[in-house]
Amino acid sequence: MCKMKKIDINIFKEDILNTIRDPILVLDSDLKVIYVNSSFYDKFKLTPDEIDNKYVCELGNGEWDIPELRKLLEEIIHTKTSFHDFKFQHVFSNIGKRIMLINAKVLDGGRDEKFIVATLEDVTEKTKLMEASLQANKLAVIGQLSSGIAHGLSSPLTGIYNFLDAYFKEEPEGTIRHHELKLMLDACTYMNNIVKNLSLFARTTTDEFKKISLADVIDSTLSFTERQFIASNIFFAKDIPDEIKKIKGNKSQLQHVLLNILMNSKEAITAGGEIIIKARNSDNSVILEITDNGKGIPKQDLPHLFEPFFTTKDESGTGLGLAAAYGIVKNHRGEIKVESEEGKGTRVIITLPFAE
Repeated sequence: MCKMKKIDINIFKEDILNTIRDPILVLDSDLKVIYVNSSFYDKFKLTPDEIDNKYVCELGNGEWDIPELRKLLEEIIHTKTSFHDFKFQHVFSNIGKRIMLINAKVLDGGRDEKFIVATLEDVTEKTKLMEASLQANKLAVIGQLSSGIAHGLSSPLTGIYNFLDAYFKEEPEGTIRHHELKLMLDACTYMNNIVKNLSLFARTTTDEFKKISLADVIDSTLSFTERQFIASNIFFAKDIPDEIKKIKGNKSQLQHVLLNILMNSKEAITAGGEIIIKARNSDNSVILEITDNGKGIPKQDLPHLFEPFFTTKDESGTGLGLAAAYGIVKNHRGEIKVESEEGKGTRVIITLPFAE
């Protein structure tokens, strides 16, 4: 039988806790910090002076004062129980916005003393990967469905539109029939746009990808849209340096992405507004930013913007534009995200890798 040498059990326990990669937090019954392991210091970039003899709500100059977390900790102290897999998102001053998963259990320390042992796991990247995978699966399903829909509806819609257009041109202006034909043509155009957006989900090939200039994509898109923006008293400001590197992609698809974003901005901006387009090289990618000073997007809608058929607009929105843009950017091995604040405006950030 192996005999263990006599050791200081407290040092032994602390050494074990310090080998654990996840941050560990130990609190007394008043939620004051008793102990944290080295991973806690490393993860949250805090020093002993910022932790020792502090209540949990005082950590990080009060940034740990998270009502939902404090409520759970107080509940398990009174009930002598535990909680599992509580997920929260928080902005920490030293490490930024993170998604944390916390498990906590009340232990009996003897002599009516109770304390809480909590383990924390940073699941930010894992959550992002899961969300990206879910979104990719949604787009794949829509892609399979849309291929058949686009093929089946495109030709009949074109035929209907052509017949209606012929009758429309023959009908004198100002008549009820002329007005009704115009409404039907508009409806056909609306349906045709839905079919076109749906068809983008089925395009996963990279056969048409080649080295292209992002500046050329921007300039060519603005060339056929700028006039209608100016007519609405909306102006552009560009900051596209000459040294922007080329990317590998499909010009027409990226034009579609940019046009969709610009039209969304146009609808959000009142007369006298501005859209700023910037590009810069960063590491191995080009970063494109499109910023407007429109009405912004409600916070609760931001997580759903790239979901197929989700729209913040009235009946005029199909909910396919940004979802299609997401699919195109992902097909270019890029990333797209939206930052927005109601009443201040919206910024769309697209990251595309350099051409190899």
